[in-house]
Parts: sequence; structure tokens; C-alpha cells
Amino acid sequence: MKDTSGAVRLRLLTGLILALIGVVLIWTPTLHIGFTLFITLLIAVGLYEYYAMAKKCGLDVESESGIFVGICVVLSAYFPETSMMAAVFTLGCGLLAFMHMARNRHSLPGLASTLFGVVYVAWLGSHLVALHGIHQLGPGLVTLIIGAVALSDTGAYFIGSSIGKHKVAPALSPKKTWEGTFGGIILAILLMVFVYTIRPHLPMTIMFPDWSLLKYIILGVVLSIAGQIGDFMESMLKRNAGVKDSGAFFLDMVVSWTAVMDSSLPVRSCTI
Repeated sequence: MKDTSGAVRLRLLTGLILALIGVVLIWTPTLHIGFTLFITLLIAVGLYEYYAMAKKCGLDVESESGIFVGICVVLSAYFPETSMMAAVFTLGCGLLAFMHMARNRHSLPGLASTLFGVVYVAWLGSHLVALHGIHQLGPGLVTLIIGAVALSDTGAYFIGSSIGKHKVAPALSPKKTWEGTFGGIILAILLMVFVYTIRPHLPMTIMFPDWSLLKYIILGVVLSIAGQIGDFMESMLKRNAGVKDSGAFFLDMVVSWTAVMDSSLPVRSCTI
């Protein structure tokens, strides 16, 4: 049997370091710009790895320009006006299309792949910055997202590795099992129940939404499923690129988090 203890230790150590950095950046109000720059770094690296895999698939993508536009989109989410983020995103996509045509490139798959990277990695990922900027509740909302996705991934990994037998999609990701999937969902739900239980006893500086227990549980289920869909998306990208293990840890997180953003969480104008 293959010894996976080294990979497990690396996974735990990396997760612990990023968790500590994340806690400081998320819960220190004066470090909102620091959180923005941290997410921007993750998005930039994620886009770099995405475009590298796209090129391995033979797609003619605008990688440098795509990364630049993605960075601009994430940085624009720092400002309170959501119209700023929408304007930068729209202008950036138009610029990428113009540059693709100006260089006499007539590859529709290449253009579509370039824009997809900006949409899926940068645009959706930038909502973490937008959520973090919500007055008082921003840090709590971001913590719920990251915590649920991280625990769901951990539960799916360990439970799937120990008792998983029934494959979800063996042609796409042969290691993912239904046992692991439900294990991840259960851990995400337990996190939500825990937050709901301790929320009334937290100091005023640590705030989570005043939701019902049912709403917290539903959110945990949605976040877990969305995060695991992100894992499948990454598996599809790597398989299409012929890459067994891209080593793309940042892309792992970015794809998972951006899948969460597709679950219609409230941003800025949300009503809690």
C-alpha cells in the first residue's frame, strides 16, 4: 500500500499556515487591503496555472493579458461600489477580445478559454474581497465560506481515503467517492451548527449573520457541494491538459472558492 503520510503532513501543515495567515487578514479590520492583496496573489497564481494547462491543451490563449485583467478585476472589488467591479470586468473582457483579434488570432476556442479564466477564476474569486468589505458581517461571511470549503475538502479526503468504495465519477476523478462526498457535507454542516451555537456568546467584534439554524445548515450543504464541484472542475482541467498532478495548490483553493461564489451568496447589497 502506498505511503501517503508525507502528503497528509504537507497538506495539514500548508493548511495550518494558510489558516493562520487568513485569520489575521480576515479578522483585522485595518488589514482589508492586505486581505485584498492576498486574494489577488492567489487569483494571479491560479490564472497562471490555468493558462499553462490551457496551452498544454493546444489552446491559443492570451495568458499575460488575462492575468493582468484578472488582477484588475480583483483589485476593483476592494472599492465599495459594485459597479466599479462590473465596469472593470466588462472593459477587461472587451480588451482581451480586441487584443486577440488585433494579433490576427482567429481561434474562437482560444478566446473563449481566455475569457473563461477571467470569469471563473478572477470574477467569481473577486467576490471574496467584496464579501469581506461588507460592514461588520464581512469577516464572518468569508470565514463561513473558507471554513466550510476547507472542512468539506478535509472530510471528503480522509473519509473517502478510509472507507470510500463507491466512485462518484471515476472517468473524471477516480479517487473521489460518495462516502467522501457525504463526509465532506457532514463536516460542513457541523461547522455551521457550531457557529450557530456560539454566535450569541461571541464578542461584538466577532459577528456572524443572525440566521436560523436551518439557514446555516442549508448554507453548509451548498458550500460543501459547490466546493466539491470546484474540485471536479480542477480535475477536468488537469485531465484535459494531460497533467496528472499540476501541483497547483493555489488553483485548488481558487477553483473551490470560486465555485462557491456561483451559489448566489449575497454581496454588498445583501439583506441579513
